[in-house]
Amino acid sequence: GARKYDRIRQGVKSALLLGGGWAMVIFVLAHTVSSELIRFIASTKQEDIIYWGTTYLETDMSFLIVCVLIVVLRNSMQGFGDCVTPIVSSFIELVGKLIFTFVFVKIFGYWGIIWTEPVIWFLMVIPLIIMTLRNPIFCNKRGKDCGKE
Repeated sequence: GARKYDRIRQGVKSALLLGGGWAMVIFVLAHTVSSELIRFIASTKQEDIIYWGTTYLETDMSFLIVCVLIVVLRNSMQGFGDCVTPIVSSFIELVGKLIFTFVFVKIFGYWGIIWTEPVIWFLMVIPLIIMTLRNPIFCNKRGKDCGKE
């Protein structure tokens, strides 16, 4: 960064684009070859195992772009010196997994397991997006405080 805000913005943008491209590749693979991957990894021909494994991969990998946002925004915030927001996001993840484990999985069974990650990813990314947009580096082109010019 070296206080070169254009460079920082460009780096975050490039990381998001790269991650978005990777998420698209994984999405396509999850929706085309996941059943073969499950057959190979599980060394099975049991259709129920293949069905649930495929369903899990297709569902979770459909939301991988949210995970990309989490990783890029969390790491960039730590680089800006904001260590509180990434911890809040991680705390949301911990609490969310506990709730899903003890409540939703008991109610919805394997569907609760399948939806655990995507739902938690969406909850985790909210504070990261809010605080990134409030960061002076992203508020305007000069990197000055938002609304304090």
